[in-house]
Amino acid sequence: MTQYLLGLVYGWYQKSPDADLYKKIAETHACSPQRVYNLAHGKMAMGVIDSLIVEDLLFNGLIHA
Repeated sequence: MTQYLLGLVYGWYQKSPDADLYKKIAETHACSPQRVYNLAHGKMAMGVIDSLIVEDLLFNGLIHA
């Protein structure tokens, strides 16, 4: 339970081995690394910025089409 709450507070992306890439992509698109992580793990892209983030995730090999 404590691990779950810490994940909610600090973001699940920090436990990922790809956290540095999530941060890099987030800085490029002026959003949070947690948003990038969520898109990489199945959240639907709702706008242009989300679509650009998904393209970067594909380019970096973090997700597959």
